[in-house]
Amino acid sequence: MEIKKMILAIVQRIPTALDASTRVTGSFLFIVHGAFEGEWTIVVKDGDCEIYEGSIGEINTVIKIDAGNLMDAVSTKESLENLIIDEVIEVEGDRELAKRFLGDIEF
Repeated sequence: MEIKKMILAIVQRIPTALDASTRVTGSFLFIVHGAFEGEWTIVVKDGDCEIYEGSIGEINTVIKIDAGNLMDAVSTKESLENLIIDEVIEVEGDRELAKRFLGDIEF
């Protein structure tokens, strides 16, 4: 499967991979760079998660990750929260909110 399709499949899985009991509320700009580039706005409120292509509305936190690192993390089931701690994921804005959000995603 080509990288673009793999990244799009990962992003589209976020709403179902997000723990339904999440207490996170916010909007995130999720930026993938490297072998494939794309931006998505992810809005989480009351356990619901919606994804929009591009930057839409007010963003609380920007999350940036290399496409290869994202694919590796998903294939090894590594916690995305740990990738913030290890500085593989770059965060602009509310770092703790980003950690809680990514910590509630299980691929």
